[in-house]
Amino acid sequence: MSAPDRQSGAVSTETTGSGELTAAERRVLEREGLLSSDPDWAALARTNHAWRRLVKRSLSTAETAELLGVDVPAVRRLIAERRLYAFKAGGRWRLPRWQFADGAPLRELEAVLRALSPGLHPLAVQGFLTSPKPELELRGERVDPLRWLAAGGDPDPVAGLAAEL
Repeated sequence: MSAPDRQSGAVSTETTGSGELTAAERRVLEREGLLSSDPDWAALARTNHAWRRLVKRSLSTAETAELLGVDVPAVRRLIAERRLYAFKAGGRWRLPRWQFADGAPLRELEAVLRALSPGLHPLAVQGFLTSPKPELELRGERVDPLRWLAAGGDPDPVAGLAAEL
């Protein structure tokens, strides 16, 4: 279902030929309730809905350039350097809004992005970054990696978790 873009290492949703999920992708999607080990119509509908929502809520390269005050080639360079997370949908780059805060990329997110396998499905990446982790606590509350980083947390534990996917 996903394959790394050969130039940038970013994720494309174009099929790999086999159309199969990797074991790591399957585990993450199952854990997030987006895929069951015994597929049914409800699970497929949830996955389809989550995908459509992610694509719809993500920015184009032009919108990202405007947000960051740079040109489109600069956004493409940031994608290629894995300093911004992007995936392809309909042959075009899409950049999820969750990676931006106050008109800038989330502080220290790039260390986490570089630790992620470039072949992970965008829903697996989103699920990982937006689900609370037992290893990440702020004032006694489990938090997700994005909230951890936004609060100024050390990116190393998150990068370590990302590398395990």
